[in-house]
Amino acid sequence: MKNNFFIQLVFLVLMAGSSCKAQQLALTTEGKANYTIVTAGDVKELAAAKILQDNLQKISGASFSISQSAENNSIQVLTADDAKKISSQQLIIPGEEGIVLKTFNKDVYIIGGTGNGVNNAVYEFLEKYLGCRYYTSDAVLIPQNKNPFIPSNINYSYTPVIKYRYVYSWPAFQGEYAGWNKLQNTPGQIKTPPVGLWVHSMFTLVPPQKYFATHPEYFALRNGIRVKTQLNLTNPDVLSIAKQSLDSIIKKNPQATIFSVSQMDNSDYCECDDCKRKARETGSQSGVILDFVNKLAADFPDKIISTLAYNYSRSAPTNITPAKNVNIMFCATGVNRAVPFINDKSQGSVYSDLNAWSKLTNNIFFWDYIVDFRHLYLPFPTYQTLQPNIQFIASNKIIYTFQNGWGFRGSDMTELKTYLISQLLWNPDIDVKATRDEFVKFYYGEAAPYILQYLDALNSYVQTHQINLTTSDAPLDHINDFLSPAQIKLYRQYFNSAKNAVAQNAVYLQRVQNAEQSIRYTILDGMKKLNISADTVNYANVLSDFKNVAATAKVDKIEEGNASLNDFVADQEAYEKNNIVKNLAAGASLTVTNPASYSVKNADNLFDKSLGNKTIDEKWVAFQQQNIELVIDMKKAVNIDSISARFMHNPQLKVNLPEYIKYAVSTNGKSFTDIGVAKNIWAGMGVKEDIKNFVLKTSGNTTARYIKMNIKMVGSANIDSSQSMLCDEIIVQ
Repeated sequence: MKNNFFIQLVFLVLMAGSSCKAQQLALTTEGKANYTIVTAGDVKELAAAKILQDNLQKISGASFSISQSAENNSIQVLTADDAKKISSQQLIIPGEEGIVLKTFNKDVYIIGGTGNGVNNAVYEFLEKYLGCRYYTSDAVLIPQNKNPFIPSNINYSYTPVIKYRYVYSWPAFQGEYAGWNKLQNTPGQIKTPPVGLWVHSMFTLVPPQKYFATHPEYFALRNGIRVKTQLNLTNPDVLSIAKQSLDSIIKKNPQATIFSVSQMDNSDYCECDDCKRKARETGSQSGVILDFVNKLAADFPDKIISTLAYNYSRSAPTNITPAKNVNIMFCATGVNRAVPFINDKSQGSVYSDLNAWSKLTNNIFFWDYIVDFRHLYLPFPTYQTLQPNIQFIASNKIIYTFQNGWGFRGSDMTELKTYLISQLLWNPDIDVKATRDEFVKFYYGEAAPYILQYLDALNSYVQTHQINLTTSDAPLDHINDFLSPAQIKLYRQYFNSAKNAVAQNAVYLQRVQNAEQSIRYTILDGMKKLNISADTVNYANVLSDFKNVAATAKVDKIEEGNASLNDFVADQEAYEKNNIVKNLAAGASLTVTNPASYSVKNADNLFDKSLGNKTIDEKWVAFQQQNIELVIDMKKAVNIDSISARFMHNPQLKVNLPEYIKYAVSTNGKSFTDIGVAKNIWAGMGVKEDIKNFVLKTSGNTTARYIKMNIKMVGSANIDSSQSMLCDEIIVQ
């Protein structure tokens, strides 16, 4: 009886297996293709067919021919237009980027829209039914199967809401990444989207080097002075010159359809009477820009003229609307990156500003930011916001997006983030956790469990403690929360376990080492400034590892500005030797005497004997004044041989040196005696960040308890309130 039952069970299993196979289509038999790939001869179809042919051969080893007809079973690779001719009654025709995958009897139809649709359809077919993945250019999954089957009842269609998907991130430009992950990136070329004129373009149209000397009225009025920061957009001559310049640019780029006419990258909008009046009439600074752009766009009706809604111009106007051929490039600046856009509906938020623009136009391009640009390697745990933010874009029916990461080598977990964002842009409703875990397991091998623990620890802390995260945070900004010494210790434990798990696999080990760079960077540029004993962290070893791993990965930049990897390493080596100084003013207090109402944050850092480095963080004390007068109380009288004050130079971030510092001393804090001036002797320093020491040697013996410093900023006559001087430390010896 038992034997009969066993025989029946085996029979049922075999029948079930046979039935299962009967519900599938065999693409090959005994190493030979059962199908011919068929196209109608369109160039896009042929290119897509070749992609399918190559990958089917990689999977099965079989050779699939490409033809315009087939005697046996066919895999039809077609554009939507050709699909209509074949079977318009039975096929859903996809949108521009959309796809249709369908089986009729034993034939397979892979159909794509008029844009990249047919390529998208082929890649989706390979992923969905044959298990292929393109995680990075050096981590590609092509399953080996000599007898691949696909379902016989495929009936799948999809058109993405976001049709223009561009991720400015290193992995997205490599190999075949853009195609497999359905992006508009140009493979192998690290560049911004191919438009006729890119953003921050006003000075391309009206160059200050050509016009400022003779026509300063063409440029912004700030604090009663004309400055070369923005244009005066209400000046009719500026409009006329801009039209001529744009006409010339369009004639040189006749194939381009989009041209950006947009503000320069600063906040110095014009304050002349006409611009003020236009801002009042239109309800926003964006109205001044939009009025100018609308007039310009009227002369080029067959082109899309794009402009930025960015920083001071992000709020929508109230009494003016974009012309039909004007595109609004909306930039999600100035937000907490750890919180989804949908969670903040306050006035001036991304949610409210975008909602206001959406009432004026549906021609919106959404620009988002996905790295810390000042500290590319800094852990940037925004995983919990990726999906809701992209769903927010899609729910607003925005069809264009530019995800602004770092286009070169070296930023925090760039491979994983780029993959997740790419997948979400195609389908905002994917299972993000499953997609993340799948990537990590393939990319890091046996180290995956520990990498996932690290990621979970980061995300959990940021969410639980409601951390504020921006695209310009420094390590010290989070030294008391998710990058505290205790948290760093935990993260290092995960990475040590990860490295041990793949110690015998050079590929996985290098990937883990690259991921750990974020923790090394945090230790070097953050934790080291707490003067924690080297018994806890050996900084020399951490720096050596950081340098070597970066060199192997061919990384040469650690921030968006001008600092190179070599600069960073050299600064760290010097900082370790010289970051602690002797200072007779240690523990002193500071009072701002002019302007009397001005307050200074973190003033104690000026007298803590621990120097700041070239990173702009809490070690540095900011003076956002053209002229400032300080009085230092050292608590007791000391003999002074010299007084020095260290200031940062970083013009890219509007950090200026003093023009001079006048020093005076007192024993009672009331009557002061001038003792000299330390002048700026570094004219023409250029754009590279640096630190300069303003030193005054006293003549003879000087005894004082109080020191008065009168500091004037370089170029004070032409600065605005966003500029500052940064000081650390004031040293008395």
